[in-house]
Amino acid sequence: MLTVALSPDGRTLASGSVDKTVRVWDITSGQLRHSFSGQADWANSVAISPEGRTVVGGIGNITKIWDLKTGELLHTVSNHSDDITAVSFSLTGKSIISSSQDKTIKIFWW
Repeated sequence: MLTVALSPDGRTLASGSVDKTVRVWDITSGQLRHSFSGQADWANSVAISPEGRTVVGGIGNITKIWDLKTGELLHTVSNHSDDITAVSFSLTGKSIISSSQDKTIKIFWW
């Protein structure tokens, strides 16, 4: 494992790994809820939205957002020219902030 994030309610854990997966775990049962595999690169950073509905992963230089309930990929953004080092949701969950080894910080709304 490379990175982890806990949901605001403490019931869900997201993890990103060098095996190119983002996984979502139910903390209370220890059960794996979703495994998002087949990424082109490893997941350097993950975050769970404030309302606990979505998870974002910084994978290589791409940002991906998944629905936590269904596991559906909602959005993909190629927003950096080098590896993403961190991702975070705004307090409202309407925007995502990412930083990168390309020495930029990007904010996008979705």
